Amino acid sequence: MKAVEPISIVFSALLTVLVVGCSSNTPTPETLSTEECAVYSYLIRNMYESELTVIQEETQSYSFTDGPIESISNSLPGIEQETLNEFRQRNENKHTLTRCFDLSGSYLFVSEREIEDIFEGLHGWDEFYKRYPGSQGIMVLSMVGFNNEKNQAIVSVGNQSNWLAGEGYYVFLVKEDGKWSIKGQLLEWVS
Repeated sequence: MKAVEPISIVFSALLTVLVVGCSSNTPTPETLSTEECAVYSYLIRNMYESELTVIQEETQSYSFTDGPIESISNSLPGIEQETLNEFRQRNENKHTLTRCFDLSGSYLFVSEREIEDIFEGLHGWDEFYKRYPGSQGIMVLSMVGFNNEKNQAIVSVGNQSNWLAGEGYYVFLVKEDGKWSIKGQLLEWVS
């Protein structure tokens, strides 16, 4: 009986390490503000909305150095440094999005794990469109960075619709007379 106890302790300690280690990679659930929901809704309606909009439920995360932030700043005139600073800070970790978008079509969230499962084989896109007919592909969003007045925002949005059909942008938005509009875009990636 005494020989089992140390094994139990070691097993418990190992289990605790695994749980704590795995939880650090788990996206943080994020309750989205009214302004974030308005930015995402406007962005999707004007760039990618379709009969069914499929969105990865986990946001992108970035480890920005000053170079990319400076490039965004130089390429999107008028963006305030505080907007970029909040964008950088809010996107250091992944977050889980919540339903609050106002779109004319339907939308749903899919997990990274489900996406990985779909694309394990050679016919990933065939399987994807079998599950989600009429969709625009898979959209991935970042968290929104705002300035203090909440009248400008930056967000990263990417959409992949086939193996070599995708693009991602940093999108700069401004709010005037209570309405969001796209002020500029910077290509982030293309496939």
